[in-house]
Amino acid sequence: MSDLGALEKMRQHLEGALEKASPEDLGPIMGQLGRVNLELGDQQEALISLMAAHILLVAKGQAQAPTVEGWLYNLRQDMGEERFMDAFHKALPQAGFLLVRYLGRREAEAAMEEFARIKGGK
Repeated sequence: MSDLGALEKMRQHLEGALEKASPEDLGPIMGQLGRVNLELGDQQEALISLMAAHILLVAKGQAQAPTVEGWLYNLRQDMGEERFMDAFHKALPQAGFLLVRYLGRREAEAAMEEFARIKGGK
């Protein structure tokens, strides 16, 4: 029970940290929030946070991008392809909303465009 309580406190701390974070810190914090949500068993919330984090980290060329990509991969394996893709399509607009909420529309759109440019080239 104490582990669950500690994880819940960590989630609340990270959610509060998002409110004060610089654009450079948002991706890493969102990634950690996704990891905590995974540990709490909240796959949908984890997916939203991890997707938003991944977009930001890739777009900004930050070093944590492969770690977050690994967490997304593990979540995909745990959920199974069909369930993951269903959750992914539901989470994508919410991840975009998170980016707009914390970055503003213009910077969020720029991050999503840069992510698409980088990932589209692969």
